[in-house]
Amino acid sequence: MSGTRAHRRAPRSRAAWSGWLVLGCLVAASARCSPSGEGGGAAADAAHDAETPPASPCGIAVPTRPPEPARPRLGASAVQLEPERWGVSLDGTHPSATTEGLNQAIQWAKANGHHRLVLPAGTYGIGTDDRADYTGGLVLPSEFALELHADAVLALKPTSTPYYCMVRIFGQHDVLITGGRLRGDRAAHRWPPGVSLSGGVVDVEGHGVCVEKQSARVELSHVVIEDMIGDGVLIVADASPAEDLSTTDVWIHHAELANNGRQGVSIVGGERVLIEDSFLHDTNGAAPQFGVDIEGPRRRDRDILIRRNRFFQNYGGDVINTGGKNVWVEDNDCDQGAPTRRQTDGPIGFWRNTSNVIRRNRIRMSRGTANGLYGIYYYDVGGAPAASQTHVIEDNQLFRAGFLVRGPSPYRVARNVVDGMYFWSEATACLELVDNQVSNLRPADPEISWPLSGRTYRFVDTRGAASGNLANGEPVEFPLRLDASYDF
Repeated sequence: MSGTRAHRRAPRSRAAWSGWLVLGCLVAASARCSPSGEGGGAAADAAHDAETPPASPCGIAVPTRPPEPARPRLGASAVQLEPERWGVSLDGTHPSATTEGLNQAIQWAKANGHHRLVLPAGTYGIGTDDRADYTGGLVLPSEFALELHADAVLALKPTSTPYYCMVRIFGQHDVLITGGRLRGDRAAHRWPPGVSLSGGVVDVEGHGVCVEKQSARVELSHVVIEDMIGDGVLIVADASPAEDLSTTDVWIHHAELANNGRQGVSIVGGERVLIEDSFLHDTNGAAPQFGVDIEGPRRRDRDILIRRNRFFQNYGGDVINTGGKNVWVEDNDCDQGAPTRRQTDGPIGFWRNTSNVIRRNRIRMSRGTANGLYGIYYYDVGGAPAASQTHVIEDNQLFRAGFLVRGPSPYRVARNVVDGMYFWSEATACLELVDNQVSNLRPADPEISWPLSGRTYRFVDTRGAASGNLANGEPVEFPLRLDASYDF
């Protein structure tokens, strides 16, 4: 299993984002290289999905791409905010009066046949003292758009409450928020004595946009949401022991979620959710600290597509799926950055009661997490998986980051490139391992746990089939079988 490195296709030129060292297209001849935001798209996805796959030893069916969310249906009539008429300040002062004035203007516009309120440039102080534990913000009705000038900032006043929604969409439908910036009170939040965002026992339920209670057809676009003590965006449905519930048809695109304390986006009961062409970075503070967290107990998380995003230095990880079905994570750049402390979980993770398609992502790690240097990994926790739940992991590029797969659900792992780490399968009921390249010729790496420094593939109690794989550039055969476990 020693030898020269695997042949590498020449990298395709593209603009590098700050902090991202561009990986070459370390792909086999059958793989595609489509950087985030370039190429690919619906036509390429359709062509790829239409390809006739080889017979599946593990009985994995061709996954069905999640349907894209329905778009908000909005009237065209728009009205410009008149700050003086509504008692709204544009210099960040008088947050209570400004919040009340904006809410009155929203209700007036809707009642008078307007479906869009346009906010001019300025800083709008936000926050009303609704309860001892809750700071109120803007409340949007159905069939309504809040359109912010590029230089409009909604700035939350310093609070001491653990709960707030700067903009709340509660049981509504057909709502749009576009443009401008929502800035939380993270830097000025008044914590109880002895408590901080990252220490002590405290709720961190202060969010930028709350999409709640089975809302439907909500779009967030071209907006920056930053510095919340909780989530940039919280998508949540009612919890019910009797039936699964979801907020449906949510589309987040061309957004930036930055420096939020708990999550960039939390999906706690979401169906037909699309997050694309956005930048989710520097999530840090209170656990879990992910770019996107799909975690809705007693709710339904299904048909979720996360594509063409850039993730950078999120301290929990980039995407975690704890219970979602038919979750697709594709064409994303996941850069761990240079964290000042060990991150919790790593770039892309999933639990055993989930089904996932993880395709064409580029993952780079600079140091190990609490789980090691795994860019794509499986947690053997959660409810018992159904027979229909599968994991398809293909055409990903990983630099100094490897795989960890295990569990009773079948896997198809194909055409991935791992450079500087290894692939590990443990207690895997059925694994299809096809046309992967793993190179691990670096000197002993203190971040790689024994005894695998320098190893390329590791199998423990694994069943399945393998073909066409390379180890350090050389063909390697693994005698995986469906009727007997394999250890290597």
